[in-house]
Amino acid sequence: MPGKPYIDGKSISQRLDDIGIDEICEQIANCVPLRVIAANEGISKGSLINWLAEHSEQYSRARDAQQIRWLKICWQLPMIGQTIRTKMKTVRKPITMSLPGHGYA
Repeated sequence: MPGKPYIDGKSISQRLDDIGIDEICEQIANCVPLRVIAANEGISKGSLINWLAEHSEQYSRARDAQQIRWLKICWQLPMIGQTIRTKMKTVRKPITMSLPGHGYA
């Protein structure tokens, strides 16, 4: 991919090659959005996507790992919610309100 010069004299593709596909894919697998990865590297999301297209096999595996990670997170949400509800029941105390002149206690 012919690229425009980067700040340090390297093309965007060379800059990303220096970082490495493994590092980028690890971030993707850990659910870091492409726009965040691109912003951290000082490039556009489109440039990152174009570069990833050259590494489609690794990118595909990273996306699969990302989906599995999200599924595990979603699978755990009901259990986390139940834990929170259980803890809230043990911490919760009755709320009493006193409104002047209304006789509520």
